[in-house]
Amino acid sequence: MRAWSRWFLILLTIVLFGFLLMRHYTSTPVVSAVEAKTSTVTETVYVSGIVAAEKEYPLYGPVGAKVNSVLVRLGQRVSRGAELVVFDDSEIRLQISQAQRQLDILKIQLKAYENSKNSIPVSSASPLTLEDQISIQRLQISNQEAFIRSLEKELLTYTLRAPTNGVVGAVNVATGQVWQGIQPAVVVLADSSKKVSVMLNPIDASNVKTGQKALVRFGGSTLTGTVVFVSQAAVNGSVPADIVIESKDIPVGASVDVEVVVREMRGLVVPASALVYQKDGTYALKVVEDGVVRTRSVEIVAQTASEAVVEGGIAEGDTVLTGNLDIRDGQRVRVR
Repeated sequence: MRAWSRWFLILLTIVLFGFLLMRHYTSTPVVSAVEAKTSTVTETVYVSGIVAAEKEYPLYGPVGAKVNSVLVRLGQRVSRGAELVVFDDSEIRLQISQAQRQLDILKIQLKAYENSKNSIPVSSASPLTLEDQISIQRLQISNQEAFIRSLEKELLTYTLRAPTNGVVGAVNVATGQVWQGIQPAVVVLADSSKKVSVMLNPIDASNVKTGQKALVRFGGSTLTGTVVFVSQAAVNGSVPADIVIESKDIPVGASVDVEVVVREMRGLVVPASALVYQKDGTYALKVVEDGVVRTRSVEIVAQTASEAVVEGGIAEGDTVLTGNLDIRDGQRVRVR
């Protein structure tokens, strides 16, 4: 064979091989895929809520008393024991003074009875002995002292003080006004903890339980709270729920974003977009084995908008298609 013939055959072989190789690559689809890995998927429920005080302290003054001074305003932060509203207490102080004078007289009378116990003869016609009179006098003194204590206790109500550290949530009186007692004179909202009230759709509510963790976002900060209440009845199509957070910085009445963690599941995680819904109502994944697509039925254990924990059908490390899910079972592919 001549040299030129031998080189021609070599060249023809190279061209043919290149043609077949190019045909292979152009006819084999290039697909996107990920590796199935063991991880944790967190299922959450998203909802908006309004911040309220977990504890409210309505304070009432003496009905019919005149307001001498209002020392706070709505939204003001106060410390425990701080004076909030002062009522005119001149009348009750006068009552206490008169009751004290009456007590002094009763004590003088008792002392006189006791001093005259052995010096003054008791008339046989009197129905009471001196001992009886002394006992009655002591009883009157005891009753008068109890009466004074009750007046002094009532006097305390003429000055309303903050029962706890907190924020003034309502002021329903004004200086010079005669308070009628229809509503609290002032309300103090405890700032040690706050409550976020949310309204859940019934489907989400079925997954939310007391004790679950919730992330509450306000501005650029995120606080961790706890679900403390889930209503067993819907109101206008929504289910009320409450979450408690520890915060002095978020104002009462503020709107916040809430993310309730309803379940954390660890297992084999794949993208939710890789799931293929089958005609029988089950789900499957398409995996690549030795360059060939195989369909594997799986069970969804937990799922979010972006991820799913699955069981059965695949193992950790398997290559799972995330695109080109219409490719037939058994077709050869190249993973990008």
